[in-house]
Amino acid sequence: MYRESHYHSTTHEGLAIFRGNARLRFGVSNDDNASDGVELNVKVGDVLVIPAGVAHCALTESGGFTMIGSYPEVRTLKGMLVLIVGCCTVGYVLWG
Repeated sequence: MYRESHYHSTTHEGLAIFRGNARLRFGVSNDDNASDGVELNVKVGDVLVIPAGVAHCALTESGGFTMIGSYPEVRTLKGMLVLIVGCCTVGYVLWG
């Protein structure tokens, strides 16, 4: 996860922690009052779902912190709504 606060305006984000641990902040940008945000310590085995539009960033990382990110893509197929979830190692390969 980036150290700079950021958000995804059009997609939710699913994250699974599989190595190390980190302290993450949610709900505020870098320009906002940090105390208005929510801070969480995450570790191996934790799974997070971050709704579209929610700012987030990493404050600290240790133990080789690594996570898997999943970003849904919504398509219409013959009148049906289909949710397609792609998976990648966050920080190495991202697609939009």
